[in-house]
Amino acid sequence: MKRLFIFFLVLGVSAGQAYAATMTFNGVQGTQEDEPYNQVDMFRFETVGPGEVGIWVNSDPLDGFDSILTLWQHDGGDYTLLDSNDDANGAFGSFNPKDSGLSLNLDPGSFLVAVSQWANVPNGDLYSLGFDGNGDPFTSGFEFPYTLTVEGASVVPVPAAVWLMGSALLGLLGYRRKIGR
Repeated sequence: MKRLFIFFLVLGVSAGQAYAATMTFNGVQGTQEDEPYNQVDMFRFETVGPGEVGIWVNSDPLDGFDSILTLWQHDGGDYTLLDSNDDANGAFGSFNPKDSGLSLNLDPGSFLVAVSQWANVPNGDLYSLGFDGNGDPFTSGFEFPYTLTVEGASVVPVPAAVWLMGSALLGLLGYRRKIGR
């Protein structure tokens, strides 16, 4: 019985640390059929504890992609704008000075990251208000591959968080059932 408890404790701690790594998402701007220069790509993640989180876009400087990065926090009903960045000027190890990036101290919660092209910016402080649709029409017909990176000690992708919580609950249920016998 004691061994089973120690096994689940070690499994829970090691599984929690396995998801504390850097997450990367690959995207391509300009694939939207109607007004591809107004495309907005969304990526969702959660933090399970407070800490510093870095979010940045990397793209090929020869492609000419000028990204805008926008971070939103879920407030129960809608997503509220936390911060945005147009040009990080080579910060975060990017070779493209027009790549964007943010470094913030975040509390636990659910977040949404939007990647768009210059100058397709949010219409206001709520995600439900949408984006203004003023992307650069001269980029129409081009596709811009990029990588979005989210890095932080407490960042957990949403499906992994659900799996981790579910497996922990099943382990506790099994342990309780074993004690009851």
